[in-house]
Amino acid sequence: MTMTFATVPLYLQVGNEVARRIKDGTYTGTLPNEHDLSREFQVSSGTVRKALDSLEARGIIDRRQGRGTFVRADVPKLPDTAKALISALGTFNVETRDGVVRAITAKVHDLAVAGK
Repeated sequence: MTMTFATVPLYLQVGNEVARRIKDGTYTGTLPNEHDLSREFQVSSGTVRKALDSLEARGIIDRRQGRGTFVRADVPKLPDTAKALISALGTFNVETRDGVVRAITAKVHDLAVAGK
């Protein structure tokens, strides 16, 4: 029997899915609490917490103890040059497996937000 393992850590997979849902408008305003998200994604609350930590560090959400987790109204958008770089990855035969593209996308996003 051949086993395959995901190359992207589970917390990043959850974080990417939450970010996608924010982008497509599924999540607006207040996010579901950690317990509900852990049930929905069938992962531990620690995994959800780490995913939310990652989204907070990227400026996508704000967390307030005792109040909840909120989608930021001013979620930074990728500049056109970063979008062009991401689309060009396949052109240059760069490894474009889903996890690699997501990791590169997240890094480019972080650099764009930081103004570098």
